[in-house]
Amino acid sequence: MDVVVTIDSDNYPDDISWKITGETTISSPRYQDKNSNYIHEYCLDATKCYTFTILDSYGDGISSSGGYSVEVDGEAVDGLGDVFKKGGKFEDHKHLNSIDEGRHNIIAFNYI
Repeated sequence: MDVVVTIDSDNYPDDISWKITGETTISSPRYQDKNSNYIHEYCLDATKCYTFTILDSYGDGISSSGGYSVEVDGEAVDGLGDVFKKGGKFEDHKHLNSIDEGRHNIIAFNYI
């Protein structure tokens, strides 16, 4: 299955990190450019289960100038049809499983 992670960094790109865990672990690169668009594409085994976790190390999420999305085979994995999530504390996105006072968002996908 094709997985695309898109990050639009805010003014503090080095606060942002993410990983995909499951059969394999994929970790984000270190982001250094402010207000920049990053697109990461992966081909993962469609018979396995994965979890996407995004972290803002400062704890205030991605500001409104940035955002992120995760797509699997061209579809947003949050199930809301919103392909891109604009900034804010991660806890503000109630449709995702948020932990640690808004520092993380966790999305499970391809659970068969």
